Amino acid sequence: MSRSKWTEEEDRILTEAVMAYGEGDWQSVAACLDNRTGQQVLHRWCKSINPAIKSGRWDRDEDAALQAAVRLYGVGQWTKIAKHVPGRTDVKCRERYMNVLAPEVNNKQWTPDEDDRLIAIVNRVGIGKWSYVADVLGGRTDNQCWRHWRSLHK
Repeated sequence: MSRSKWTEEEDRILTEAVMAYGEGDWQSVAACLDNRTGQQVLHRWCKSINPAIKSGRWDRDEDAALQAAVRLYGVGQWTKIAKHVPGRTDVKCRERYMNVLAPEVNNKQWTPDEDDRLIAIVNRVGIGKWSYVADVLGGRTDNQCWRHWRSLHK
């Protein structure tokens, strides 16, 4: 079993093997790749290179489907929720909801006071401790703090 990063060649072979064996026969697909398990090829296909996976901006219909699925299953049931948002993975659904759509997320423009506090906190604790920064700042997620910090330092 390989724990190394996937190569472009492995991705090409994986795609060809899925086309040949279909989604579901992961052991046969894995046999086409040296040192990759059925679980590894399943994960790589379903989370990364399946052409059905969408990337980029979310549209209103996707947001509405995501919110409806969260109401149906509750926060945390991301695998079930993702089945209601075609083309988006469970990870993408979780990130979108927790960073943008959750009711507690503050999507208002940053205030000058928040800017000053963000800068002071990051200068004190260092770059990269975004969960801690968000906790100390209050009212913003770790992702919002990181993105806003980047926008302030372009």
